[in-house]
Amino acid sequence: MATRRRILRQAVQGAGAAMLGAHWARFAAAQASDDGALIDRLRLDLETHAGFGLKFAGGPGDDMTADWTATRLRAAGYSVDVPEFETPFFVARRTDIRSGDASIRVVPQAPVRVTPGGGTTGPLAVIDENGRSGDLRGRIAVFTTPFARHAALFADRGIGATVVAAAAAGAAAIVIVTNGPSGEAVALNCPDQGPFVP
Repeated sequence: MATRRRILRQAVQGAGAAMLGAHWARFAAAQASDDGALIDRLRLDLETHAGFGLKFAGGPGDDMTADWTATRLRAAGYSVDVPEFETPFFVARRTDIRSGDASIRVVPQAPVRVTPGGGTTGPLAVIDENGRSGDLRGRIAVFTTPFARHAALFADRGIGATVVAAAAAGAAAIVIVTNGPSGEAVALNCPDQGPFVP
């Protein structure tokens, strides 16, 4: 049976739900607007960061990225210290492998040892996926990495151990073919001093 009290209670609950619904709609619209602004800001940040170019340690892209990051942090109210230290940096003039008329551009792996004016010559020698190869003395060793998210060279394992072994075996040069999600050549992180340069 419908009583006056029940009708009033239903009317109040309906009004409350309508007010809550209107409030939720305003919140959702504001949130969508905030999300759009955030997405736009992230897009601009990524474009700015990418615009600095290659970011090899000590290079122009690395310096611009550090300055931009410090500026953004200061603007957000953080105190930023900028310590200075020396970092080896390589300026590429010509980075390719040639065989006859064929030529392929390569990405130098730090720490870079600059080749003589005429480059380094020698027959190619393939290192298989298990790190096995024939005689590497005086040869240009080629190692194709497994598909992975490669990030660094460690002298005692993985790609780094293969490079160290190839250098110890007398390879004149070592070519690392990286295979990963980007499909691009990857310059790996490594110590500024170390056993990676034959």
